[in-house]
Amino acid sequence: MKKRKNTLLFVLIIIFSACNNRKQSIEKLKFEKQELINYSNKTLIHVDLIKELEKFIGGNNQIEVKKENNITLLSLGENSIKLENDEIREIKTNKRTYLIDDYSNIELESIVNNKPTKGRVNEGVLDGILVTNIDSDILEIKFLNGDTVAVKKYDNSGAIKLISNYKNNQKHGLYTEFYFDKKKKLEVTYIDSKKEGNLHEWYKNGKLRSNLKYRGNKLHGEQTYFYETTSTMRKKLFFKNGKREGKQVAWYENAKTMYVVYFKNDQLDGEAVIYHKNIDLMKMKGIYQEGYRNGDFTIWDDKGQGVFVAEYDFSEIKKMVKGEKEEDPIIEIEDIFFD
Repeated sequence: MKKRKNTLLFVLIIIFSACNNRKQSIEKLKFEKQELINYSNKTLIHVDLIKELEKFIGGNNQIEVKKENNITLLSLGENSIKLENDEIREIKTNKRTYLIDDYSNIELESIVNNKPTKGRVNEGVLDGILVTNIDSDILEIKFLNGDTVAVKKYDNSGAIKLISNYKNNQKHGLYTEFYFDKKKKLEVTYIDSKKEGNLHEWYKNGKLRSNLKYRGNKLHGEQTYFYETTSTMRKKLFFKNGKREGKQVAWYENAKTMYVVYFKNDQLDGEAVIYHKNIDLMKMKGIYQEGYRNGDFTIWDDKGQGVFVAEYDFSEIKKMVKGEKEEDPIIEIEDIFFD
């Protein structure tokens, strides 16, 4: 009986000691988290360290604590924190290891797609390849003496989503987005963070979706759009310094003309014609001036019968020839020019 009591007492002492060690360790992590929050030279590494500490602080009773001399090892699932003389020296996650000299000097070893990478922060200057998470995505950022050189984004399965090149911490050079199967989704060149030249977009099946042209981050020149199934042209638009200018044409998927319209300084200006889809008949015709309906407008049904005829004066109906004045079907129809 006495032996049983001694054993029970020994177990209670061990449990109490473990709980006390855990409590002390949690308090230490809380202190270190606050130190990081207050650290004046924070980088993305420091922000990620705060998140890792929060996991342990939130894990509380699930944390295992092992002590040997001046070393304390805290474990939470696959993650661990090593303290030496009560100073954090290492934080390990599934695919990342932070080696901490002090908060001004930290090394990061990561594994992305089974490839090891290394990066570090020294006195606030980032260098090498640093890996972090944005929502469910993985971000791999390459630094050189504090400047961003390139960024790669992966989904949580490791599939590449984006590659972007940088210069002087601005997008500069080729920028590419990908579908989950590594097929290109979008590609464009940046010069000092501004789109320049051709921007290509593709559908998931690999067919061209659009071919756009930029100058100084503004659409400029001929812009072409294509249908996914037939690859026929959907629209041909013209822009000047980011504004629609001149003749704009769109087609149905059967290659018949949908509309022909004119713009001036990004406003409808000139004759506008819309055609029915499956027959060679006009659906609407009218005249615009500086964005206003100005002159005669007619709407035809698919039999060629006029169902609405009106004369406009700066978008106000001046004279109703056919139709109801209270209803203005032109408003709904002309939205097609801005699709």
